[in-house]
Amino acid sequence: MKKIFFIVCLIYNFFMTTLFASSTIEFIDSVNRKIEVPKKIERIVPSGYNTQIIIAGFSPEMMVSISKEVPKKVLQKIPTYPYNLPITGQFYGKTSNFNKEELINLQPDIIIDIGEKKKNIVNDLNEISKSTDIPVVFIEFNLKNITTIYDLLGKLLNKEEKAKEINNFLTKNLNMISDGLAKIPLEDRLSFIQVGGKSFSIDPANSSHTEAIETAGGINKAKIGNSNKKSRTENLNIEEIITWDPDIIFVKDKASYEAILEDSRWSNLKALKNKKIFLIPENPYNYVTSPPSINKIMGVFWAAQIMYPQIFDYDLNNLEKEFNHLIFGF
Repeated sequence: MKKIFFIVCLIYNFFMTTLFASSTIEFIDSVNRKIEVPKKIERIVPSGYNTQIIIAGFSPEMMVSISKEVPKKVLQKIPTYPYNLPITGQFYGKTSNFNKEELINLQPDIIIDIGEKKKNIVNDLNEISKSTDIPVVFIEFNLKNITTIYDLLGKLLNKEEKAKEINNFLTKNLNMISDGLAKIPLEDRLSFIQVGGKSFSIDPANSSHTEAIETAGGINKAKIGNSNKKSRTENLNIEEIITWDPDIIFVKDKASYEAILEDSRWSNLKALKNKKIFLIPENPYNYVTSPPSINKIMGVFWAAQIMYPQIFDYDLNNLEKEFNHLIFGF
């Protein structure tokens, strides 16, 4: 009898192990963490707003929460946006408000974090996964690895054809930008600053906020602050800006744009004299920042044409329509 019971236990253990193994796969994320994730993922929680924006365009039907409320202007543009979901907050940032209890109650298959590679990110994500008993996958975001994001999402969510279609568009058009910039000597490239926001601040060189315009061939004059901190802004110093005298000024919001035009201290800058001050468009998000997410790709296309129209003479409206259709679903 004992022998039979032992054999039954062995068979049961083998069956359960095989069943578990067949229902999961090993996924290697952007910080080389090997994670067991469900083979078929149906329920996703985004770790923050940047992730929310990307997943809402790529797999809205899988989202079971959002990290923050969706602006009305976005909902008016994207009717498929899954806005009416519980809010689980975000892991990182100034407004870090991660709601672990709500997340656990939702019973997601996975938590996805798409963003900058933070200093302690491996320990942070391992701790969240351990405390919630839910796998957490990190995918690094920057414009240099933009196609890798969709490659990984395609594999993770079994949407490789959709990822391939998006990446074909991104590769083709970003190569067009890099090929065009190769024709412009470094000494002939235009300088710029990027300003605005609620605190009327300036975005330093090599920050996540200016990545789009720098990728489009602009030379950021604001080489200030801590270059190791990517998502940062600095206090605006008009005296310093006057000494820089950039070729172009990009402004993030209408209030700041109007304030510059009305302030006589800016009037002697060559950008103002040459009418090279531009309000950054929004459709549905700001083209270059706020948030500094996938929307920055349109910022690259727009800024390249603003700065070097003799090289980049493509139809921006058609490019935007295709981008919005593929990335945001409208």
